[in-house]
Amino acid sequence: MRKEINLEEILAEIRVKNTNQEEFVRIEKAEEFIDQFRENKNLCLPKKQEKFINYLESLIYSPLIVIEKEKKSPYLSKILNTIDFEIMDECYAYLDALEIMKAYDQTNSWEEVKNTLIKQEHTKYSMESILEILLEYANIGVDFANLFASSLLEENRELKRMMQERVREEMENTNTKERKGGKHEREIRGIKK
Repeated sequence: MRKEINLEEILAEIRVKNTNQEEFVRIEKAEEFIDQFRENKNLCLPKKQEKFINYLESLIYSPLIVIEKEKKSPYLSKILNTIDFEIMDECYAYLDALEIMKAYDQTNSWEEVKNTLIKQEHTKYSMESILEILLEYANIGVDFANLFASSLLEENRELKRMMQERVREEMENTNTKERKGGKHEREIRGIKK
């Protein structure tokens, strides 16, 4: 997936074309990048879909990227290059997470997800980023964490907290569905399954 999109090129194009921090110029390549996520937002939890897209747009159109040329000191340039790197790194993590979500959605196979992970060649750091994204947004977040990242959950308190929160939410949703039209409501109405 990284071969399809050159984020360095997208960010450079936004920087060159936009010289006003208040106005974001919508760049075609950046929109193509974001469209990948818009087209696949159904792979996210329903209540998180808009947040997912909005966050990606805020990364690509970050006001930190669009600083006027020739008004940067060498010190500021160094800081901005670091910020650019961090933004690109995060965008790539979202691309990798999307690839994982799509792999499972298209094949319904954890083996295919495993193959995708192998191709992506993650470090511990990048795997933590992927796991954070999947736990925050993806329908498959909890299952993915249990299958591929249980050791990271034990090492990283924040990821462990996110996992516990997701599990709690899923249990609450299951209990609510059961109460609304599920077993309990059928018993009250005398309906047999």
